[in-house]
Amino acid sequence: MNERSLAVLEQYDVEVREVFHGRASYICRTDKGRKLLYPFSGSEEKASLLYKLQLKRKQSGDLFVDLPMPKREGGFVSEDVFGNRFILKDWKECRECDPGSLPELLEAAGALARFHKAFRMPRTEWENETLCLSAGTPGLTMIKHNNEIAKTGRFIRNRNKKSRFEFLFLKVYEAFLEQGRRAEGELHDPALETLREQSEAKGCFQHGDFSHHEVLMEDKRAFIIHPEHFQCGIQIEDLAHIMRKILEKRDWDLLVGEKLLEAYDAERSISGPEQSYLKIRLLYPEKFWKLTDHYYNSNKLWISERLEQKLERLLEQEKKRQEFLEKIL
Repeated sequence: MNERSLAVLEQYDVEVREVFHGRASYICRTDKGRKLLYPFSGSEEKASLLYKLQLKRKQSGDLFVDLPMPKREGGFVSEDVFGNRFILKDWKECRECDPGSLPELLEAAGALARFHKAFRMPRTEWENETLCLSAGTPGLTMIKHNNEIAKTGRFIRNRNKKSRFEFLFLKVYEAFLEQGRRAEGELHDPALETLREQSEAKGCFQHGDFSHHEVLMEDKRAFIIHPEHFQCGIQIEDLAHIMRKILEKRDWDLLVGEKLLEAYDAERSISGPEQSYLKIRLLYPEKFWKLTDHYYNSNKLWISERLEQKLERLLEQEKKRQEFLEKIL
């Protein structure tokens, strides 16, 4: 962030006493407590809905919520001379959740469940906020990604001179593509379509970008932050997202997966259709698609050794991933 962006702080009713660099943000010590000047790409209407949702969380008893602050003249979004947009919100200077600590991850899973219970609002209260609806269903995203895997396979097969990564890719991509198409097909279950419709009708909102980076820890308590990418839909998507990341780092440890599900379910019961949805999202070979995408958009005259290592590591884990999916879900 450019320090000239700090001029936007004048639009808020606070006296700024000290400013520190944060991650793509500024931490501000003010006469009204710690604040965070944070990038925001959404509309003013979306920022207003974010405020209402965050206020509901605060009123539900959440011990810390990064609640947006209104400007002096109304609204929440400020814009600097470069056209960058920001919101100013309450902040707490705590450390991030440690992804290597199972107790902290379990506390984060429970906090996510509590977040989901509070982070919702009836459609009648935001029916004009169409930007908060998901831009594309998971099924459409899977179709797109599956097509990209197939296209990359055809591209590599037709290359005359192939790298080690490309030879390895050709050996396995059809199996991963089959997994992707299976997940895509299972999403057409009428029960899951009903779950999606009910989630939108009830105004259930996903965090939208949930990982351990969006969890602060203080005295063994977890606080969920940065829900600016929220969208209306099936909330268990957030749990699937963080579980996949954690389990990839922990070699798809069955015990860890069980404990994460138990920690979430203890705070918010996971329904049968949600369990099915969670399994489908974990079944989809997301990591393989990411490697495919990285390769296809790279300079193919030189394939990095790191990309080869990532593919090898993914293949080493694949048996355990399949065992995990069969046993735990």
